Amino acid sequence: MPLPPGSLIANRYEVIKSLGRGGVGEVYEARHQQTGLVVALKLLHAYVRQDEAIYKRFQREARAVGMLSSPWVARMFDMVEDPIHGPAIIFELLLGETLHERLKRMPRLDLASVDVLVRESLRGLHDAHAVGIVHRDLKPANIFLQQRLGAPFQVKLLDFGISKLAEFLTTPLTKPHQSLGSLAFMPPEQFERAAEVDGRADLYALGTVVFRALTDTLPFPSSTLSEMLTRKRHDAPRSLTAASGLTFDPQLEAWMARMLARDPAQRHASALDALAAWQTLPLGLDAGPGPSSRPPPSGSRGSGAPASGLA
Repeated sequence: MPLPPGSLIANRYEVIKSLGRGGVGEVYEARHQQTGLVVALKLLHAYVRQDEAIYKRFQREARAVGMLSSPWVARMFDMVEDPIHGPAIIFELLLGETLHERLKRMPRLDLASVDVLVRESLRGLHDAHAVGIVHRDLKPANIFLQQRLGAPFQVKLLDFGISKLAEFLTTPLTKPHQSLGSLAFMPPEQFERAAEVDGRADLYALGTVVFRALTDTLPFPSSTLSEMLTRKRHDAPRSLTAASGLTFDPQLEAWMARMLARDPAQRHASALDALAAWQTLPLGLDAGPGPSSRPPPSGSRGSGAPASGLA
């Protein structure tokens, strides 16, 4: 059950309301009692706290993310320990919606919005990779589109080093009836050796995100997990044009094919390399990919780890 408003966490953060619940924990809007700062507060579920190996790794990851300072990554302010509810992660509170929520309202993004999505996501990934952090679970629910005057949005990447812990360390891929979920965005090498992947895994995931945003479908549409794994391991991804029925520039198609290459060595070497290649593309389309991006409904408010971004 969600904590009621007024609950006090670590003797300093007062719960205002629940923002959402996911597989790792519950996220609340909360206020620091001394400073009045309103934040997003994430409490972990008991099963995460009770697994000592996962909890220790979580603490290491949280400390690493705390050192990450990037305009394109949701900022983590603090990690506190509550004697009853365990560890809590304190994030900046964001205004807007996740890409997952945006794509539920409109099938595809216009190219201007995709341009912002690619440029800012790659910059955020570069900042993370530069300090040794690989996301490993990049997907539309972990990309926040913060409202910004004079631009479609500002990208804020969510859940570095947090959402991956439960999913990749405790859930076998062969579990019956497992939802495709994040798996649809994973590179093939991550299914066998998740702990060993490097930043090129995040590039593959971002490529899949961009493919979805441009076409309203995935590079490897599959009805079962087994089919998806087989296709990712053995098939070439569909082209944007073939998947959508629209006409995309061949140079954009080539950029996407490289992002989605099965072999990590065939992908862009880094987020900066992928960004440099993107910036050279002629982004005009013969057929527009969809309606113009619209802001979320009035009053929509998200957090550094919103409900749909909880893994």
